[in-house]
Amino acid sequence: MQQRERVLIEDVQTDPGFAPNRQIAASTGFRAVQSTPLFSRRGEPLGMMSTHFRQPHRPSERDLRLTDLYAVHVAEMIERTQSETAVLRYQQELQALTAKLIEAQEMGSKYLARELHDDFSQKLAVLGIEMAALAHQASAQELGDRLLEFSVQIGTLAKDIHRISRQLHPAILDDLGLAAALKNECVAFSEQHDIPTEFDAGDMPRVVPDDIALCLYRVAQECLRNAGKHANTAQVLVALSGGRDEIAMEIVDVGDGFNPEEIKGKGGLGLISMEERVRLVNGTFSIRSRPGEGTLVKVRVPLHRKES
Repeated sequence: MQQRERVLIEDVQTDPGFAPNRQIAASTGFRAVQSTPLFSRRGEPLGMMSTHFRQPHRPSERDLRLTDLYAVHVAEMIERTQSETAVLRYQQELQALTAKLIEAQEMGSKYLARELHDDFSQKLAVLGIEMAALAHQASAQELGDRLLEFSVQIGTLAKDIHRISRQLHPAILDDLGLAAALKNECVAFSEQHDIPTEFDAGDMPRVVPDDIALCLYRVAQECLRNAGKHANTAQVLVALSGGRDEIAMEIVDVGDGFNPEEIKGKGGLGLISMEERVRLVNGTFSIRSRPGEGTLVKVRVPLHRKES
């Protein structure tokens, strides 16, 4: 391999260069050997292809030409396998990085959500109460009216902060579980967009792993957001069911529908994000939609992970 040339040994017992390896040859039962080096397209060494003979032997020129042809094919197969292995490794690294990014995003969102809910929201609520009390004590009617307006505005602001907090990280998901969180999301969506939204929860396992619960919640949240923004729908249905082995969720809207392939072709991050979230918990994600026929999203996630 160092000389980058073929090695031919017609008889290992008489070839002086093979003397250190004669015992190995005797134990394995060969008397002659040829070794042809394998190189990549860029000229990088890949290995050796060797043929062993039980008797002293010198390959013919035809045999050597065939060997060279085989060596080219073998080198191509090795290169292709190495490339596929490298691609697989990069995909695995990318998937691990994606999972870490999503986890980091959720942790940051969870912290910010708690801060908004526990600090700003409560302070604004107290301020609103104090201003309402001040308005009742004021002698000037105009001052009282203005303070009451401020009180209403602060109350609205507090609701907005609560809504933002829920979008960043749903505390109800931690406190009451997946079914309660999805029901609350459907109620909030219906109130915000004035779209009738039905939530149906079938039998559910007592405990749902945190990552699976968060995945399903985020998928439902994205679907509802899309329905409110694009679907022009008259109704939305969110159905959740589960058993001992898996959890299934379906989200249906009877709106305008769309072509999923066109959205993916335009780099739609919503679909990509949902698919990636579901894949990270070993689930399956499917979407069926056509212009004028509404949209159906199905998610199935196993509760028991396969050992890798």
